[in-house]
Amino acid sequence: MRFPSINEIFPKERSLKLALVVICLTLYLPHLGGRDLWAGRETLYAQVARETLQGNWIVPHFNGEIYFNKPPLYFWVIALLSKPWGDVTEFTLRLPSALAAIGTVLVVFSLGESLIGAGGGFLAGLILASSPEFQKYACVAKLEMLLTFFVTASLACFYFGLDSASHKRWYFLWGWAFLALSVFTKGIGILIVPPVLGLYLLSRRELYRWREMEPFLGCILFTVALLGWLLPAQLYEGI
Repeated sequence: MRFPSINEIFPKERSLKLALVVICLTLYLPHLGGRDLWAGRETLYAQVARETLQGNWIVPHFNGEIYFNKPPLYFWVIALLSKPWGDVTEFTLRLPSALAAIGTVLVVFSLGESLIGAGGGFLAGLILASSPEFQKYACVAKLEMLLTFFVTASLACFYFGLDSASHKRWYFLWGWAFLALSVFTKGIGILIVPPVLGLYLLSRRELYRWREMEPFLGCILFTVALLGWLLPAQLYEGI
């Protein structure tokens, strides 16, 4: 008796992606609103997001004071997801982590599909989605999962751009855009993506290909994105 392969069970790429999304929703959603906030980061981030929702969109605040510790993107996402409810809840506070985890799993699927086929991509996504530590961060209010998504998406876009015969520029520009978003989430994103790309090109003896990655346009996009927040923040609070 022959067991069917994964590609036979899920004959289409869309079905594989849908299956991964359903698995992730089953693993993560029940744990988002079923418990109180943990003291520490969750309560702090909830208050910063609540004050963002109440009107402090340009510069994050905590108890009426400017919150310098983290960039604003994570709090913007929480506030936007909480807006339909009118306040930050346990569920909406943790929802960005779950959505970022699902996005990361789908990016890993796409990378696996490109390297070893759709079946391999599905297994790679399934292993990641069900890993205990990954599940933990997908269900708590910490910005690491959102950072993980942006860094993974940035690296994937640069890889696809280097591997693609067409649409190279768009892949690279998206790679730069995700890199900028990672910095808006947590500044260390800029310390991860460029060294990894450099080591990848060095391992392939293709370091010269960095010129293909639209470094000039990418730097412009990256700078404009950062200044788009830094300048209003400077004018708003004089920081």
